[in-house]
Amino acid sequence: MHAKNLMTFRPLTVGPGTLTKDVARRMLAQEAHALPVVDPEGRVVGIVTDREVLQAMRPPSPSVLRGGRPAAEALAPRVAMDIMSRTVVCTSVDADAAELAGLMIDNDVRHVVVLDQGRLVGIVSSFDVLRAIARPDADIERDVLGLLDGLADPVMATLRVQDGVVVVDPSCDEGMREKIRAAARLVPGVIGLTDAPVTIGLRG
Repeated sequence: MHAKNLMTFRPLTVGPGTLTKDVARRMLAQEAHALPVVDPEGRVVGIVTDREVLQAMRPPSPSVLRGGRPAAEALAPRVAMDIMSRTVVCTSVDADAAELAGLMIDNDVRHVVVLDQGRLVGIVSSFDVLRAIARPDADIERDVLGLLDGLADPVMATLRVQDGVVVVDPSCDEGMREKIRAAARLVPGVIGLTDAPVTIGLRG
């Protein structure tokens, strides 16, 4: 399961000069908690989250308002480039769920931008990863078997899914193992693949 299977394709973006209020409107319209900020050439230059918008919309303190010129600056409309994070955590379309989770934890972020040859193609949120991880084992197993449907080998007797891990019976030959591995990569919710005896009575 890779970023390309989890991400929001062609996410809504804003420009560096987009007013903060318009950023908020676009977030609400798309039910998005973060928007990439792109320059006129389409390059990602930042990311703005709902938390940063909320902070920007917070009224200035009375001490600032009594300060003369800073008051005018505090009340001036702000734009995306004023509040965005310039450190953008990016990955490729082939990053798997474990890599995405690691990036989010290591960088203390909830969104990862997905690039393909340097161009923005998607965005993955922590909820996207959680949604995939939380899929029932029975659904994951059904989807893996569905991708393997039509093969002559008795696939059903050689695999099961337990806690998101595709368990392959050691008796399975390497050719079938590779087919299962390839299918598992395409199914949301698969977090790993391992070997263990498969007992039909224990199937999900």
